[in-house]
Amino acid sequence: MSDPGVRDWIKTDFRNYVSTYKNHPAVLMWSPGNETEAAYAGCDYEYYTLLNELAEAAYMEEGDAYHPVTAVLMNIFHIGDSNFLTTDKDMNYLDVWGGNVYEGITFGDMFDDFASRSNKAFWVSEFGVDAWHTNDKYGDPADGYLDEASQEQLDVALWDEIAARGDVCSGGTVFAYSDEWWKTSGGSNSAHDYGGFPYMYEMTGHPDEYSNEEWYGVVAVSDDGTNPDTVTTRAAYNGLKSRWYEDSSEPKMHIQDISMNLEYTTVRRTTYVKAQATITVYDENDQPVNGATVYGSWSGLTGDTDSGIANVEGAVVLSSDKVKSPQSGAQFTFTVTNIELSGWIYDSALNVETSDSISIP
Repeated sequence: MSDPGVRDWIKTDFRNYVSTYKNHPAVLMWSPGNETEAAYAGCDYEYYTLLNELAEAAYMEEGDAYHPVTAVLMNIFHIGDSNFLTTDKDMNYLDVWGGNVYEGITFGDMFDDFASRSNKAFWVSEFGVDAWHTNDKYGDPADGYLDEASQEQLDVALWDEIAARGDVCSGGTVFAYSDEWWKTSGGSNSAHDYGGFPYMYEMTGHPDEYSNEEWYGVVAVSDDGTNPDTVTTRAAYNGLKSRWYEDSSEPKMHIQDISMNLEYTTVRRTTYVKAQATITVYDENDQPVNGATVYGSWSGLTGDTDSGIANVEGAVVLSSDKVKSPQSGAQFTFTVTNIELSGWIYDSALNVETSDSISIP
């Protein structure tokens, strides 16, 4: 990285790339790699000075009509550090800092932290969580269940924080659009594998403390018989859609209430328990919505999914699987993942509640 000949070759190659694609209408900005600082640990000084020189090369190629140049890093830890020569003065040609941030359901004080480090533009270049819940992060990653509710909750919460901090942050990119069947080492590109790695950070980025690398999509992928080309929206897709899209000509609906109760049955002296969730769907005028299909998932004592159609009172009753002799204090939790009705928009931001729980006495 410190060899002048290598640096010149990289800068020439990057400038040729900019020259080739600079007039393409889809180009927003240039990014010389993704998390590439990790590959050059130990020579950070040389890496960041080269990064600034690459930004200069792009500017020299495009002139006043230039596209911004960004650096996409693993979080924001190196930004504004004189030891790395990443202060605004040092990085005078770089336009935008980017951070791939996976720290859980909140960014915490990250935006204020960035503002204390730099006055440059900033974007969250990656955020999100996978949709598969692994039961034991050190065990078999396939031992678990699809957890769309947690994925939606985290993705939407993080987007709301990004949108609220427009004074510091220009935007963000949810990771990822679709599941990536090719990512598990030793897996099959034609199958949906479960591999990944356990998270070791103090603030885990995942509710199950495991990153299932092929399950990050806000749309799921399935095989159409020839290739894995069929996509199906997940709850996270619809949750984010409610933040980004609004058609004023279509009425909005939301969850007004979720009430829970337990039902007991006894078979040959063995007690079985299931939970029932009564979900009520209302419109913006607090009137019941008839005919809406409510989708949701159970967690806690069970991990099944359910759906049902609301009646004229806007109510639908969904039941969990039965559980044999559960312990006192154990919980059933039901989470709404989506509502669908032709001609209507489900706006989860209007929900009075999205999830509810009930405990075994």
